[in-house]
Amino acid sequence: VAQVQKFYKDLAVALTGYVADRFHLPEQSLVPAELVAVLKSKNIPQEKLQKINDFLSLCESLQYGAAIIEKQEDARLHVEEMILSLEKDKE
Repeated sequence: VAQVQKFYKDLAVALTGYVADRFHLPEQSLVPAELVAVLKSKNIPQEKLQKINDFLSLCESLQYGAAIIEKQEDARLHVEEMILSLEKDKE
């Protein structure tokens, strides 16, 4: 269980780190609500915002023992898809 929690934490850190780097924000203080607010202010489509928010919420809930609902490979691909999707929205 601890290994799976670490895996999802690492995915959340990767996604948060990407957004922080892209928009020149301090990664350490970027919580999911702030991350979504930043992306919203950059006119990222609502559908993408919802996917990102849902995924980060999943990652947070797993840190507190929630059931795993995705296979690890699916989760990794999901984060990759979100990052690539955000790349398409670059200003």
